[in-house]
Amino acid sequence: MGSLGLTTTKTTGNDFLAADANLKVENFSFVLPVDAVGAGEVIGTKQAAWKAPWACEIVSVRVWCRARTGASDPTVDVYEAAGTILTAPVTLAADATFYDGAIADGQIAALAEVTVRCTTAGAGSISDLNVELTVATP
Repeated sequence: MGSLGLTTTKTTGNDFLAADANLKVENFSFVLPVDAVGAGEVIGTKQAAWKAPWACEIVSVRVWCRARTGASDPTVDVYEAAGTILTAPVTLAADATFYDGAIADGQIAALAEVTVRCTTAGAGSISDLNVELTVATP
């Protein structure tokens, strides 16, 4: 079986991802890991990226980090192209805590790049950041 561009196998000589236009994937989750985000990052900086192999919908975003610092809590956002898919960036208010992002528009075009972008105000930082995306095909 293939898994949204992460790995693929062949089925009867055809690429699994292109074998069936009616292929449906529901609630497939994967993590975009980021080792560390240093001080003074602005939201425009891409920390991790994933290219969608076909049109899909991100149905949930869950964020976790081992530790964060700074007078202002760091934030994490998920973008497709030039715009966020979330209603607001996820604020990391505590260490080792899961936060769910509220999705404004999770529709992702085929071959679009989905990126994780972080803001660490002033001397803030994030370590061991994990952004879990759950996707489904329309």
